[in-house]
Amino acid sequence: MKTSSGFDFLAPAYDWMARLVFGKAITESQTGFLNRIPVGANILILGGGTGWLLEKISEQNRSCKILYVDVSEEMIKRSSLRKTQDEIQFLQGSVEDIPIGSTFDVIITNFYLDLFSDRSLRLIVQQIHRHTRPSSIWLVTDFVENTWWHRVMLKVMYIFFRIVTGIDGSHLPAWNDSLLAQGWTKAAEQVRFKGFINTSFWVR
Repeated sequence: MKTSSGFDFLAPAYDWMARLVFGKAITESQTGFLNRIPVGANILILGGGTGWLLEKISEQNRSCKILYVDVSEEMIKRSSLRKTQDEIQFLQGSVEDIPIGSTFDVIITNFYLDLFSDRSLRLIVQQIHRHTRPSSIWLVTDFVENTWWHRVMLKVMYIFFRIVTGIDGSHLPAWNDSLLAQGWTKAAEQVRFKGFINTSFWVR
């Protein structure tokens, strides 16, 4: 499996590629609900990428504790160079590598849940759920499939990422259903890029 090395390869151009295709929609979608993060929150970020989101969180809330998880060594290196006022721990790995017994006030998964097959995603969501508490919130930004051109774009993206990174998923999984199955409730949502990108605010 080449997931780690594949994302290492993409790291230098990752943000540039996203802006080229989606413009400001990528950054605007991921920052849409940051103002709802409680002061001093203990945050888990899965699939953090190059780490630009850390700076955005710090601009609004400088007292958070963050566990920043990404499978790519190169993404972790780039993230660690970000200038923030928050307490950040970097972990190269996936949800399985989060210390047993760790719980978080806030979960952030931006374009992370779409990496997995439906079967794998159900297990991933269950594992993430174990690291939350009754008062936790979950911020999800990901793609949705509502039109023919959504399907075409998703097909192209999945072919590309499966070739380059070897991700598990080959189509968009039912990530909404996976959260609902664990008892999460969608409290608010925002849509961008003509409905292709969904940002949702979930509560237990």
